[in-house]
Amino acid sequence: MLNTTETDAVINAFMTALMTTPFSDIRLRAVAEAADVPLAKLLMTYSTRLELFEGFAKRIDEAVLADDDPDMAEEPARERLFDVFMRRFDALLPHKLALIQLERDARRDPALTMALGRIASKSMARMAASGDVDVDGARGAFVMVGLLQVYARVMRVFVRESDEGQALTMAELDKALRQAERRIGDLDGLVKLMRGEGGANGGPLCRLRDRMRRRDGDDGGSHEDTAPTPEAA
Repeated sequence: MLNTTETDAVINAFMTALMTTPFSDIRLRAVAEAADVPLAKLLMTYSTRLELFEGFAKRIDEAVLADDDPDMAEEPARERLFDVFMRRFDALLPHKLALIQLERDARRDPALTMALGRIASKSMARMAASGDVDVDGARGAFVMVGLLQVYARVMRVFVRESDEGQALTMAELDKALRQAERRIGDLDGLVKLMRGEGGANGGPLCRLRDRMRRRDGDDGGSHEDTAPTPEAA
C-alpha cells in the first residue's frame, strides 16, 4: 500500500499527465514511473484510472473540509454553500488544465461522464455536510440533485475562466444558487423541514400534506384511489 507521500506523488503524476494526455490514454505504469513508486504498490491502492481520479477528488474534499470556517455557521444556507463551493474551486484552481482535458474527454464518453457523476455525488455529499445541509433520505436526494446541477453548471464557467480571481465563477455560482433556491424553495426552510422543525407550515411538502388532509376531511373520508393532480404535486 502507498504511504501518504507516495499517494501524493502518484496523484500529482496522474493529474500532470492529464494536462496533456486524454484520460483513456493514461497508463498506470507511466504514472508509477513518473511518481517513482513500484507499479505493484500503486496497483494495491489504485487499480484503475477512475480510482486515481477519485483519490484526487477525495484529496480536494479533504482540503475544502480542513478550511472550514466556523463563523459561517450562523449564515443562511445559500451563503454557507457559496462559501463551501468557492473553497472547492479555489482548491481546484491549480488543476484547471487537467480538468479541461477531462471535461473534453467526458463529452465524448458517456460512460466516463456517468462515472465522474458518481464521484461528484460523493464530493457533493461532503460539501453539503460542511455547509450544514442534510442530503439524506428522499427529501435530501432532491437537494443533492440541485447541488450537482449547480456544481456542473459552475464548473463549465470555472474551466473557461482565465482570471485567477474567479470573478465570473463567483458570479455564476451566486446566480446558480439563487435559481436553485427558487426551484427548491427556501433552503433554510427546507433544512428545518428535514430536521422536523418546520411545523405545519414548514415547507411545500407540509403544505401539500395539509391540503390533502383538508380535502379528505371535506369529503368525509379518504381518497385511496385518487391521485393528486399535476398542479397539486
